Amino acid sequence: MEIEELFQECVTLVADRVTKEVLNRLAEADEEKKESEYMTNQQIENEFYVSRYTVNRRYLEGRLSKIKDGGRVLFLRKEVKALFKKREVAKVDTRKFKKMRQAV
Repeated sequence: MEIEELFQECVTLVADRVTKEVLNRLAEADEEKKESEYMTNQQIENEFYVSRYTVNRRYLEGRLSKIKDGGRVLFLRKEVKALFKKREVAKVDTRKFKKMRQAV
């Protein structure tokens, strides 16, 4: 009887983890759908923690394409995401510690 209970508990734990992972992936997919096709410099700085200078260097190197809409400068979101990755260490977003790094 104990083996059956242990097995049932293991199956429940695995099912919970899989369910959470699937829900997280669905939420990420929904976020991507809601995002526009283009990003501004400010959005790139906030999301990927890179400076405006770095973005402009990548444009001059030919790694990013720039689109001007009136006075706004826009970049293709797909290109930006392919070029810059979110900075995470052990699944912790390092942008939280921006002020602490600047103070040191």
